Amino acid sequence: MVGAAITGGNVLIKNVIPKHLEPITAKLRRAGVEVEEYDDSVRVRRTGDILPLKINTMPHPGFPKMKEKFYIDAAAGVRQAPVGLL
Repeated sequence: MVGAAITGGNVLIKNVIPKHLEPITAKLRRAGVEVEEYDDSVRVRRTGDILPLKINTMPHPGFPKMKEKFYIDAAAGVRQAPVGLL
C-alpha cells in the first residue's frame, strides 16, 4: 500500500481483509492518498503530493512500528514539512 503511495501508482491489492489494514489506510488517507475498500481487496492511488503527518506507533490494532520506515521514505517527497514522529 505504501509502495503505491511512494511511486504514485494505482494498485489493486487482492485477498486482504480491509478492516485489518485500517491503521495504515487511515494514515494514507490523511497523507492525501486515495484508498478504496472492497470486500476482499483495496485499491491504492496517489495523484498529488504526499502530505506531512505525525505517526504514533503502537501494538496491534494500532499503527505498526515495522511500517514506520516506509512512511519516512514516502515523506521524502513532501514539500511543506517533514514527517513528525512522536
